[in-house]
Order: sequence, then structure tokens, then C-alpha cells
Amino acid sequence: MNATEPLGHLSELGITGLFGNYDFSFRLDLKEPTLLTGTNGSGKSTVLRIINAVGTGAWGTLMRMPFRSASLSFEHGQNFSVLRVAPKQLEVRLNDNLFHIDRDDFDQSPVSILWVAARTNTVVDTSNTMKYSEC
Repeated sequence: MNATEPLGHLSELGITGLFGNYDFSFRLDLKEPTLLTGTNGSGKSTVLRIINAVGTGAWGTLMRMPFRSASLSFEHGQNFSVLRVAPKQLEVRLNDNLFHIDRDDFDQSPVSILWVAARTNTVVDTSNTMKYSEC
């Protein structure tokens, strides 16, 4: 897979600790629309915000979201997971690449360097940006 190839459609989503106590996962039909239904306050909009924050690299936004972990799988076999290890720290895994993201190490501008690393199968030198550190 190269940098110009899409990851494909989101095929599966799982979130644990939503609002501190809800866990769920579901598969998405790749050929049909998926509808989220639920009562007010059940987390529909929060789930969409989590997906958006992951997709845009908005790590500061993601750190403020009320969840413990999230996992996303895509139709072309890419797997992405986020684990909150501390209030200001995330452990992010994209396929076999593991990154630690610390709120104090990056500015407010979102950067999707993890997506670039996965698409190009390259090691990303982040020592100059201080935004991410590879484990």
C-alpha cells in the first residue's frame, strides 16, 4: 500500500469505557449505510467525534473525549487502536507501529503522521517535531 492508496471504508469499530462505563463494538456493512440510534446522551455524537478525531489526527480533541480505548478496522486490512494510558497520554497503534502521544509534546495543530507511516510502510523520524515518539 502506498501513500496515495485509500485505507478503504471503516469496517469495524469498538469503544471501551465510553462515559466511564459503556463498552460496545459493531461491524459496518461496506455496501449499505450504517445508522446510529439511541436515546439522548447515549453517545452517538461522541462516537462520531472519536472517529473524526482519529481520522484527522486531532489528538488534543481525542484526549478530551470520555473513553478508555477505541479500535478501528478498515476494509483493506489496516487496524488502528487508541488506549488512554493517562489523562494526557495516549498509546496509539497503527498495524505494527506503536506510538505514545503526550499532550505536552505537541501544539494545537493536528497532524496525521501516523496515517502517512502506515500507508508508506516507512519509519517516520519525529525527533525534530516533538509531536510523537515511536516505541
